[in-house]
Amino acid sequence: MRLRILSLLVGLLAIGAFVMASDPGPWFDPVNCAFCKQFANEPGLLDHMHHEYHQLHNGMMQITHVDTEFESAFSKAQVGVGGVVKDMQAGKPVTTCRHCSAQGALFQAGVMPDLVKRGDDYIIVFTSSDTTLVKQIQEFGKNSADAVAAMAAEKKAAKAAPAPRFFASG
Repeated sequence: MRLRILSLLVGLLAIGAFVMASDPGPWFDPVNCAFCKQFANEPGLLDHMHHEYHQLHNGMMQITHVDTEFESAFSKAQVGVGGVVKDMQAGKPVTTCRHCSAQGALFQAGVMPDLVKRGDDYIIVFTSSDTTLVKQIQEFGKNSADAVAAMAAEKKAAKAAPAPRFFASG
């Protein structure tokens, strides 16, 4: 499993030039982004994946939690991501969201993240000794954290919204 994830990350290094980012679009786009769509196509998976982004002095750390009962769906999505990588390597145009485009740009710049799988968590650490890349990594992490927080707030607001009233009280 770890080798498959790392091989996908390495594959992304070679494909940055073929990425066609949605303009400007949302940070994450599970409808149009070829990568995000792989996860959205697995029923219930997006509701059972949770992401955290933490700044480090030389980069950032991403923690993705996948609920145990959705590990199989997560693995299937990763296989789908591998197919998208192959399409890109073959020179096929692929639409991506801002998140996936930014992550691809980091890979293309030579950032090679470290991955640790611990229980239901995937811990991915993006670091660099190049201060320019550190700033890009940290900006990527901040944008990702902000987008995750905004989605969580929208979800919470939708749950808290009162049910529509069909009859006037009176």
